[in-house]
Amino acid sequence: MYQLPDLKNVPGLIHGFSDIADGNMAFTWGKAGEVIENRKRFLNKLGVPPERVVVMQIEHDLDIVEVGASHGGRGVFNSEESIKADAFFTKDANLFLFLLVGDCLPVIFWEKGTGALALAHISWMNTNLDFAGKIVKYFENLDIVPGKLQVFIGPGIHKESYIFPKEVIQNRGLTWRDFLLPQADGQIAVDLVGVNITQLERCGVRRDNVWVSPVDTAADKNFFSHYRARQTGETEGRMAMVVGRKR
Repeated sequence: MYQLPDLKNVPGLIHGFSDIADGNMAFTWGKAGEVIENRKRFLNKLGVPPERVVVMQIEHDLDIVEVGASHGGRGVFNSEESIKADAFFTKDANLFLFLLVGDCLPVIFWEKGTGALALAHISWMNTNLDFAGKIVKYFENLDIVPGKLQVFIGPGIHKESYIFPKEVIQNRGLTWRDFLLPQADGQIAVDLVGVNITQLERCGVRRDNVWVSPVDTAADKNFFSHYRARQTGETEGRMAMVVGRKR
């Protein structure tokens, strides 16, 4: 299990990010019984009861869903009960948000004064639609000042690994000029982390309130990576990001 160095000591929050040693956490990439046991062991490491966990089924879109204590247990042992969303928001204590990732960015938004918490799945697709900015606006609409938000970007693919031919970049319609970095071989490196930090700052989040994990999932073989698996043919899997506020 991996924990973000800057988040480990934040009072009131429990979080963790599974690694390959914890096993595959996605029903899509493994037998149901094995996935259930992997999830049980991982949640037990965190001291989190499964009945207080709600699992997100990502849409690669802009859906922000508010969840509460009544959603506890949804999707933990049955994927059909997961809640479709691209970000969860909650103000409830003892509710733990659960997200599966395989290179995209798991991003935690936290405002300690109100206890407001969000967990987002940020891919190139919704980055193209300024999803980070829309999440900040969601907090603003609840009278939470962006300058008070703390944002933690978990393990994900970094620009050193996220490299594509020009044609792929064009087909995806990426237009983040300063974050599409030409390489010596003519390919383009995509700085997904950098563009999201810029989007957050543009919305009023302070740069010194944004922390980024140094873990590049595509380069670090302690973590599952969809990008790396496509290149090497290795067995696919997904990690889990879990975060919640204890009472």
